[in-house]
Amino acid sequence: MKSFLQQTWLVIVLAVGFGAALAGVEHALAPRIARNAVDKLHGAINEVVPGGVASARAQGVDLEIYRVTDAAGRTVGWAYPSSALGYADNVVVLVGLDAGGQQIVGVQILKSNETPGLGDRVKGEQFRDRFKGKRTDAPIPLLRGSESDPNGVDVLTGATYSSRAVVNACNVKREKVSAIIAAELAKDTAATPGQGTP
Repeated sequence: MKSFLQQTWLVIVLAVGFGAALAGVEHALAPRIARNAVDKLHGAINEVVPGGVASARAQGVDLEIYRVTDAAGRTVGWAYPSSALGYADNVVVLVGLDAGGQQIVGVQILKSNETPGLGDRVKGEQFRDRFKGKRTDAPIPLLRGSESDPNGVDVLTGATYSSRAVVNACNVKREKVSAIIAAELAKDTAATPGQGTP
């Protein structure tokens, strides 16, 4: 019995020690991890909006949306993260829009735990390119088989849930994002009369 108690205390002391060490490492690395996440997001933003070299989060709005500018500081597009439930987990998507917020110019998958070889094919350029040029004034339908819609996206064979997740992520914030962009563009026009969108 005495040996059992000694072993129990040893396990408890080791668990507390390792737990404290892990907490210390996490605390020490938290700022670096946060910086890396921001850098990764801004890199992805500049990928989904062609011509973008800088991005800044829109201020005073309750939605995470970024204005993307070129080297001269002109607005070349907008980007916003969104997510929807896929087959295995939430699929996190970054949607890039044109300067007027009227068309999708790019889509990037930020996080996906979908089935390798099936659902994770939504990360591929071949699927992501299907979203380019789709209008934002109406929901994007997911098309199967012989269905046809100029604003629709064809489902990936064997990856219906994952395809639907990306489409839903693009659609879920569509109206709210459009309203925010319209308000931001109206502010720009009011600030610089006669010059249009910067």
